[in-house]
Amino acid sequence: MGSANGNGDVMTVESQRGSLGKGRRFAILGGGPGGLAAAAFIQQRGLGDVVLYERSDRLGGLQHSLEFDGRHFDVGTFLYSEDHGLLQAFPHLREIMVPIEYRPKSITPKGSVVNYPFSLKGYVRDEGALSTMLAAGELLYSKLRFFRRASVADFARYYMGGRVYRQTGLQHYIHRLHDVPDCDLDVYFAQTRLHTIQRLSFRSLLMRAASRGYRKQKRSEFRDRLVRPAAGFPFMYDTIEDELIKQGVTINKGCQVDHVTSLSPGFEITTPAGTEVFDELISTVPVPVMKRLLGDKTVSSVENRDLISLFYEGNISNKSSVYFNFTFEAKWKRVTVFSRFYGGSPDYFTVEITTDRATDEQVQQVARQFEDHAARYQLVDGSPKLLGHFITPRAYPVFRAGQMGRVEAEKEQLVRQGIRLLGRQGNFDYIISDRVAQKAERLIDQMATEAVR
Repeated sequence: MGSANGNGDVMTVESQRGSLGKGRRFAILGGGPGGLAAAAFIQQRGLGDVVLYERSDRLGGLQHSLEFDGRHFDVGTFLYSEDHGLLQAFPHLREIMVPIEYRPKSITPKGSVVNYPFSLKGYVRDEGALSTMLAAGELLYSKLRFFRRASVADFARYYMGGRVYRQTGLQHYIHRLHDVPDCDLDVYFAQTRLHTIQRLSFRSLLMRAASRGYRKQKRSEFRDRLVRPAAGFPFMYDTIEDELIKQGVTINKGCQVDHVTSLSPGFEITTPAGTEVFDELISTVPVPVMKRLLGDKTVSSVENRDLISLFYEGNISNKSSVYFNFTFEAKWKRVTVFSRFYGGSPDYFTVEITTDRATDEQVQQVARQFEDHAARYQLVDGSPKLLGHFITPRAYPVFRAGQMGRVEAEKEQLVRQGIRLLGRQGNFDYIISDRVAQKAERLIDQMATEAVR
C-alpha cells in the first residue's frame, strides 16, 4: 500500500523510503513526555524525519492543567529537577519554569502533619515510647519472616516492620495509589517505585537519629525543584510543539490512528487522512491499544486505573504545598496547593483520587468524602469550594501479583514485530516523567547505534 505525493501520484513503499534525504523515517505514537522527548533526541542526533501522532487535541499526556478564573490547576503534582530528562530534551524550558522549595507533608492517622513519608519524631509522638520499642523488636522479626519480599506488603514489612507499616498509615496510602490492596500488588512495583521505603526505613531512621549528622541529613533530605510555568501546561507544551516543528518534526494532533501494519522491516500507519510508511515505530500508547492497532483481538492482561482530579479554592491550614493522606480514612491520596507555587488568595489546590473506572456519580461521592475528611483533620479552614474536576483514563498501570509474566509476554510480542516501547503506558512502566525522558534518550541512542552497524 502507498500514499499520494503532492502531485496526486501514488508512492510505493520503496519510493517513500527512497525519497528521504536525511535518513530514516520515524513514527511516534503518543504526544506525552516520552514521545516528545524521543522526537527531540532524534532531531538532535540527525537520525531522520519524525512524524508524531497524538489522538488528543493537546500534547503532554498525563501532564495537564485546566484554567478556572485565570488560575491553572494541574491534574496532579509534577516536579522537575535541574537535570530532569525533559529539560535535557528541551533545555530552553528552564527559562520559563518556576523554582520552588519542595517540602511535602503527610497527614498521619492521629492527625499530625509530619515530613513525608513519616518521621521518627512524629511516630514517637503519635504512638508513644513503648510502641516504638515494640516496633523495633518487630522489625527484627520481619527481617526473617519477610526475607523473600514476594509482594509489596512483604517488601514494606521487611524494611519497616509490620507495626510501623500499619501505624504510620503507609499501608493505607499504598492501597490508595492503585485502589488495590498491597497484598495484591507485585513486588516489581515496590522495587521500581518504593525506594523511599528503603531509604527511610525504620532502621535507617533509628540509625540517623543516633548519629550526630542526623539534623544535617534531615535538612537536605528534600531538594529544591522546578514546576511548570504559571501560565499552565498548555503554554509549556505549546512551546515544546513550536520548537519541534521548527526542527522539522511533523505533529498530528487530534489524529486517530486506525491501523498499523508490520512490513518486516518497516510499518504502515493508516489514519483517516491516508497511509504512510515508516522505517521505525515508537509506541507510547497503552499496550492493549497497540495490540488492537495491529489487529490483535486477544484479551490483554494489562490493567490500569483512572485518576479523578478535584479542583478547589479555600484556605489550607498548614503552610506546605503538597500533602499526602496517610490516615485510615477517605480515598483521596494527595493535595497539591498551587497558590504556594504561584501566589494568589484564597488558596487553590487539586485533590487526587485513584479509582477503577471513574463515573460522575463517583466524583460527587469522593468530593463529599474529601470535604468531610479535610474538616475532621483541619486541613482546610472552613468549607472549600469545588470549582470542577477532570478524569484521566488509564492514568496508572496496576502491577497485580501473578500477572506480570503475561504482561511481559504481550510486550515481547510487540517487540518481536520491531516496535519500540516507551513510557508509562507504552512500556507498562510506572515511572515518573524524568525517567521516561531519560529512557527515551537511551532508546534513541540505541537505535542510532543499531543504524551504524
